[in-house]
Parts: sequence; C-alpha cells; structure tokens
Amino acid sequence: MGKNNQQKPIKQYQKFGIRKFTQGVASVMIASGMFFMAGGVASANEVAAQTETTTQKVAEDTAPKKAEEKQEEKTVQLDKTQLENYIKEITSNIEAGKYASKTEESVATLKSELSSAQATLTSAKTQEELTKAYQNLVTTVNSKLKNKPVEKKEAQATEDTTNGKPTVGKAAANTEPVSETNSIANTGKNDERNGKEINKENAFRADVADTVTAPPLSEEEQANHWKQYADKNTERLTKQIKWFDVASSKATIENLGEGDRLKVGTKFTQEISPGYVVTLTVTKLAPFNSTDEYKKRGGAGYDANAQNVYKDNTPAELKVVTQGGYSVAKTNGMDTKGKTVIQSVVDGANVGVEFSVKSTLNGKEVPSNVVFLTGEEAGSSEIEIYTTDGDGFELVTELSNSNVPGKETARSYIGEIYERRTVDTAGHGQNRADGQLGISYTLEGSGKPAFAPFLADKGAGFFNTTVTTDTVITATAKDGTIHADGLGTQVFGPVSTHRDSGFSTPLVMTRNAKNIGMYIMSNGQQGSMLGFMVLDEGDAPASYGRVAHSISKSDGQKQPYLGSVP
Repeated sequence: MGKNNQQKPIKQYQKFGIRKFTQGVASVMIASGMFFMAGGVASANEVAAQTETTTQKVAEDTAPKKAEEKQEEKTVQLDKTQLENYIKEITSNIEAGKYASKTEESVATLKSELSSAQATLTSAKTQEELTKAYQNLVTTVNSKLKNKPVEKKEAQATEDTTNGKPTVGKAAANTEPVSETNSIANTGKNDERNGKEINKENAFRADVADTVTAPPLSEEEQANHWKQYADKNTERLTKQIKWFDVASSKATIENLGEGDRLKVGTKFTQEISPGYVVTLTVTKLAPFNSTDEYKKRGGAGYDANAQNVYKDNTPAELKVVTQGGYSVAKTNGMDTKGKTVIQSVVDGANVGVEFSVKSTLNGKEVPSNVVFLTGEEAGSSEIEIYTTDGDGFELVTELSNSNVPGKETARSYIGEIYERRTVDTAGHGQNRADGQLGISYTLEGSGKPAFAPFLADKGAGFFNTTVTTDTVITATAKDGTIHADGLGTQVFGPVSTHRDSGFSTPLVMTRNAKNIGMYIMSNGQQGSMLGFMVLDEGDAPASYGRVAHSISKSDGQKQPYLGSVP
C-alpha cells in the first residue's frame, strides 16, 4: 500500500510512518503515604511508659493493615481464558492426530512447550506470565513444527515374460457400439471441463476460464483497460452492492467480539432484497500459507495449522472498521458508509479469514454472488488475496477518478513481483527508476520473524502464475515468471492499487460461492471488503463487462427478472 512505498516524497513518508507505527503510551501514577507520630515528654519514666504504650499501639494498628494488604494480594484476578482455551485446542489436536504429518522431534518440542504452558497456567501470579506462555506456545505451533519428508515410493519390479524378445502391440478393436450422443467420446481426456477444478461443495464443476500460455492483452492494452469503465455510474453500482457491514441496522450480527473483532462463529444475516436473505459465517481465522492452494503451489512456510500473527510472531486479531483516509475505493467514488473494512487490529500482520456463504430466495437456497474490493489501497509491497470455491473471479469494474488532485487515475492496477521495479505508465512521478516496491520490502528486514519463512522462495507461494483467457493484468518477475491477477481462476490477487501512482481499483465477483476467503500480509496496515450482488440473468446486455445486471428493489431499481416463482 502506498503508505509503505518509498516512491512517496520524504515529507509524506514521515507522516505516514507516524500513522502506521505510533505506539501507545501508558502512564503510571505511584501514590505514597507517610505515617507521622509525635508526642511530648515530662520525665524519663514517662518517656519509657509512653514508648511502650506507643509501640504496642503501633503494632496493634499495623497488624491488621498488613493482613489486609496480604488479603488484597491474594485476591488479584488473572485472566487465564486465552491460555486455557489454547492449551485445550492444542491438546485436542494432539489427541486427534492432527500433527501426524510433523516430525517426531518437532511434536516433542510442542508437547514440552505445552507442558510448560500448563504449569504456568497453574502457578502464574501475574498476567505477564500468562501472556508470555501463550505467545511461546503460539510461536512453537507456527514456526517450530516441521513437516516430515515425503517418502518416495519405488516402482515395483515386474517379471520379464518376453525372454528378451521384442514385443509388438496390437490395437484393440472397440467392442462396444458408439452411442448416438457420443457421451463416452466426450469423457476422459476429451471432456471439455478438464482443467477446471471441481467445486466440492456444489454438485457441479466450477466455471473457470481456460488457461493460456501468454497474456491475452498487450502491455498497452493492460495499462488502458480501466478507460472502458470510466463513464460507468459508480454511485448506482454502490447502491446495488450490499456490503458485509457490522454497523448496518438492517443486518443481524451474532457472536461479534469486543471492539468489532471477528471470531469463529461470527454470523452476519441480512435481507438484501425482498425475500432474498444472505448469511455469512466466520469458519476459520488463518493466513494464506495455511491453505491447500498455498500447499499446491509449493510455497515455503506452508503450515496447515498456521495461525494469524503479527510480524513479531505474536497472535493477531481481525476487526471491522470504516473506510479511512487511505481508502482508494472511497477516493474513486465508492463510499460504503459503514463498518465494512476487515483489517488486523495492529499494523503489520499475516492474517486471513474464511466465511461460509448462504443465500435463500423465499426460503429456497439459491446461488451466492459475492464481490470483493480493497479496503484501503494495496501498495506493490503488500499482499491481498481473495479465494472462492465458486466460479472463477470476474472483473465487475475498475474504479477510477479524474477530479482528485494528485490522485487522478493514470492506468489500470498492476501485478506484483518480489523485486523493486519501474512501471513506465505509473502516474504522478511514480514512473521513475525502481519507483515501485516489491514484496521484498514486506518480507525482508529485522523485527519480522513471522515473515522470515517466506524468504526461502521469495514469497513464491503468494503469486498467481495461472494466466487465463480472462486475465487482464500481468507482471513479469526477474526470472521470467509471469504473475497474473487471477481473473478466471478461484484465487484473485495480489495486485497493486497504489493511489499515488494513479492505479485503478478492481471490483471483482465470484458466482455460486459457498466458501470464500480473504488474506492479507503487510508491513503496515491493509484491509479488505466483501458484499453481495443480486444478478439479473435475463437477456439484457451486461452493464459491467461480462457481469449481468445487478438489481436492488430496496433502492428503487427496476426489476427485470430475478427467477423467483410468484
């Protein structure tokens, strides 16, 4: 995101640095008391008597006070809930064999740390001891558990029955008649759906775009792609999206944590159009390097049990806030006017959240169409990724502006790579040599132990290398690898929407989703938003690219067709 990019002038850099890394200051007041006694004397005998009496009196007065102080010390309340729950979770995982893929040595290390945490839970006298034990346990789970090496199975030797003589193969004749529908001929390697991942939650194949070897658009076409959306009615589109908004008076929010923090079980329900009800439920809080997609890419630092952490490797939480001054979507005309941005509580984190999605129309379950949008601005050093088990991501529009001084849109959003680079088409002076940061800025440097595992392959597991017929934006790494935006696939991002470089802001959508995810890794702050669109699947031409007309009765829009039965 722009606030972390070196392409900003030095003056602004300092300003943003303050915003991103201001530390809280706690002041402590120490109160002290004095006890003073004095008395006159008349004679030596009186002094002795008075001293004895006074000593006895002081002892009598002091004794109960000391007892009271000790009693107060004994009644200090410690919050053991966090550590206690985590111990239960790890213990349950061990008993269930969830660490079976880890080496015996690393599991033994975990068990040792678990025993230490259990002892601290019993003996701790301060909150600091409990916090430290919790952090040590989290660190062990996140960075000390090691995967077992994959065993390579040797192919079984087969008996040679040829006696050294050459063999001749004979093609077998087809013993079955060909069906008139030729359904057999269209299966196996001839199935047109090959290469498209099966949606395990839905009873049909996910609709993803065809994979191609080269970007479908030239560099010039990529840079100017935003212009076809420049005259679209952003205000109308904004009304047609119902955002995940924890401040909405029309939504029912359940199990939201203190300070609008997300937790597993947080549930959002809203009727977004008469009879059309959507429900989002948090099912998991974990970063992208814990996902099957990251594992499939062979990314360094993969851990199925990874948890959300800040860059110093302490446990991280997610909260929901309003769009702030860094919101490029707001700058480009899309103001959600609610608490819609999901971000880490503290700057600098590797975090993620997964939701189950359900939509019903007049009580009957129907497809869910979910949109995603950056909550701030994603600089070229920041990672923001969306996932779906539904259809491949479509580009709804590219938000832009021509009237905000110094932030006018100059080109479409860009792809990301590891290294710094020059982007000739960047605006507002950001096209200089090495003007754009790479994610090396986020991963490298001291004080970031949580990011260290990804240095081994330069963050390769975070990049999308699948180019499709729907791909709009690509970036070429120094080793020649093409990184794509993810359009047409089930994983979108990372891409940069840096505002001060004049990049557009993509609004993307997935249809037929039942499970979705949002993931962020940033050296500073970053956020994401999601919402729902009701789509007209009638024969009217699409307003935004391939996306069908969105409709909203609640905002007085015409309803050509929804598919409900009267």
